[in-house]
Amino acid sequence: MTKHKLKDNYEVSVLCSLSLVVLCVGLFYFTGESINVHEIHESKLYDMSYKKYEGERYVNSVYKPEDNWELQKNKKYRWDVQINKRYGWDAQIYEVDRFRNEPLRNMYLENAWSIYNRTYEAVEEEGWFNKTKAKNDGFYVPRWAGNHYIKDKFWEDNMTMDPERPEFLMYGGEGNDKLIGVMYMLDAVEKEGQQFAGPIVKWHYHTYYKKKCFSNGFPDHGKRLGKCPDKLVSHSSPEMFHVWFIDHPEGVFATPMSVGRQGSKSSNEKMKKEEFYEKVKEDDYDQ
Repeated sequence: MTKHKLKDNYEVSVLCSLSLVVLCVGLFYFTGESINVHEIHESKLYDMSYKKYEGERYVNSVYKPEDNWELQKNKKYRWDVQINKRYGWDAQIYEVDRFRNEPLRNMYLENAWSIYNRTYEAVEEEGWFNKTKAKNDGFYVPRWAGNHYIKDKFWEDNMTMDPERPEFLMYGGEGNDKLIGVMYMLDAVEKEGQQFAGPIVKWHYHTYYKKKCFSNGFPDHGKRLGKCPDKLVSHSSPEMFHVWFIDHPEGVFATPMSVGRQGSKSSNEKMKKEEFYEKVKEDDYDQ
């Protein structure tokens, strides 16, 4: 190869590298954060062991009559407990949002559709729409968990948002035999959920005035704290979010467990993409 060709190849390589840098900077500026857009679409496993996000998040009390979004500046001050004391409740549910007042971008819609679509298809393939099959595969209801069926192996694997390994299946309807949705949950109280779909999917957690042991993700009211792993002892539960297969009145990823009469009687058939987009824009995107 001649010196001229080597020089030409080097210049092309440098130009390509510079173009890639410009593209990455542009994406960062446009989205407001560095997001690997392939992470949701192509990755099957989501290792949450290292995902500790820095920065501020907004927090909202779910069951307060009006929106009460407040900026979280430093989690070590136990702001969740302080809010509980202020409003006089011993237990409460809070949503968190890094994307308050963010516009609804196509990338967020695609990522939201991806987790809904892949979750539905994976659960259907495993046969877990049949509750007996799910129980035979290791899902069970922990004490205090209501209609949430957990599989310990999935919750303890240090991963979440893997459609083939959901931490919880939720059953309801007549006889509580209809699969109405899935719940993804982190495996430690100090971890923060990845808000992969911008303002569409909001993680939430439960708080209590006294510290609890969150064994199996739910508060074990009878377990002594001294016998509980440190990563599960707190005033607040591990963070989680729902993926609803029925027509939840507040959206596909709604936090409240109350689905209403219409929701409980609605079908759990999979939505088409266009129908999903319309429902998300109407119900889940709340700014």
